Amino acid sequence: MVGTLKFSSFISQIDIRYRTISDSDIAVGTRVIHLKILTTDSEDDFIEDLISSGTFDGGAGLNAFRTWIMDPSNGIPNADHYMYFTGFDIRSASGVAYQDRVCTASGVSISENTFSAGVGTVAAHELGHSLSASHDSSTLSCSDSTGHIMTAIFSIPVTSSNRGNPWKFSSCSISSIKSYLGTVSCTQPGNTGTTDTLPPPTGNDRAGIALDRDNQCKQYFRDSSSSYCSGVQNQNGGESNLCSGMFCSRPSNPSICETVLPLEYTTCGSGKWCRLGFCVDEGVEPTNAPPGEGPSTPQNIFDCIPFLLRGDWIGLLTCFR
Repeated sequence: MVGTLKFSSFISQIDIRYRTISDSDIAVGTRVIHLKILTTDSEDDFIEDLISSGTFDGGAGLNAFRTWIMDPSNGIPNADHYMYFTGFDIRSASGVAYQDRVCTASGVSISENTFSAGVGTVAAHELGHSLSASHDSSTLSCSDSTGHIMTAIFSIPVTSSNRGNPWKFSSCSISSIKSYLGTVSCTQPGNTGTTDTLPPPTGNDRAGIALDRDNQCKQYFRDSSSSYCSGVQNQNGGESNLCSGMFCSRPSNPSICETVLPLEYTTCGSGKWCRLGFCVDEGVEPTNAPPGEGPSTPQNIFDCIPFLLRGDWIGLLTCFR
């Protein structure tokens, strides 16, 4: 996976999570209108100036990113939400965002970029905050224990009882998002364009097909010595459990295998692939739509996410078990 294909994969991981929202009044999707890759130190001084021992404070980072976005000299077009993906470590979190800010100048979020399937999970979570969704543990009728998108702590591997939930919003999150979308107009079809800079990959370019299991491990650790731990996988439920957590060897100690989230369309057995956290027959495209119906046409599309990369906010912590 090279060039913009990696970024298309990230965005599709966000989009598929919003398209699982099952509500008679709303349908949500994402669209990228601008991709900007920062390649020099001077371009991302706004973050580098905050770095101390390889990490930076999330709140300070959001404020700096928001200021950078608003500077006309940076050439960032208007959007409903802006995402920054960084190779630096956000202190005590995997991602951060301002609450209730989509359609405003403060509609910004920052996610750590691990070049893995977890990036989409974190970015979808942070966009959820910008759409007014709180952590499920902060609501009256939902809980972090179900492991939905808005859990405060995302754990891998996903437990059997929570399988598929990291690809879905809880009823509490859907209610908050629905309520917020009723107060803004920028996401409605008449106010969004048709440009999509990063359409979903197709055919052999789809994430888990373009990058096999060994190469996903190498990419996650950014080390060519890592590989898929088939033996450990077999000891932990086999390939049928792979979509909830795939085992990769640790470069510093190959005898130890860690779990990572596999990409969509990763092989999980003969004639099977991972879709939305489940190991299903190849060709199956599961949705939350009623039986026999496809996914709804989005009624709210985020003309959004100027997509950037280099090396009062709420965050997400990722836990690998």
